[in-house]
Amino acid sequence: MDMAAVRAELAPLNERERLRPLEASDYDTVSDQPEENRLRRIFRVITLNGFLLPSIFLRNRIISDQKSFRATFRRIFRYRRVLYVAEGGGTGYLAEYDRKAFFALLFRFFKISSVFILMRRKLTRKYRKALPEMTSQKFWLEIYAEKRNISEK
Repeated sequence: MDMAAVRAELAPLNERERLRPLEASDYDTVSDQPEENRLRRIFRVITLNGFLLPSIFLRNRIISDQKSFRATFRRIFRYRRVLYVAEGGGTGYLAEYDRKAFFALLFRFFKISSVFILMRRKLTRKYRKALPEMTSQKFWLEIYAEKRNISEK
């Protein structure tokens, strides 16, 4: 139940996207809002939002985008740098196009997904068998008792 190891592994990724005080006027940004027809969208999706394009086709400008749970993909398509600005405008961060990191994370995603897909039947059976115990009051009282004992040490 302790996710400390997972949080430690994700920390370097989170650090790159940590909001910092910024002055948007310090950056020479474009605020392009392209209309996206069906052909452009298909091309964007096929090229994984530009990560499969040769570098010569990428724009060497900074585009600004609103910081949210995901990027506006049609907007940032083909830009090397994106200035994400949080609502209110006083904080944000600059994300840079990194093909190597993108494909490394994509590879890890497929590798982990394949493990779960291969283990799906076994995991489903184990989950169904453990479900009554995991949803019982006794189980959760024991979990919180262990947690309380650990925090008191």
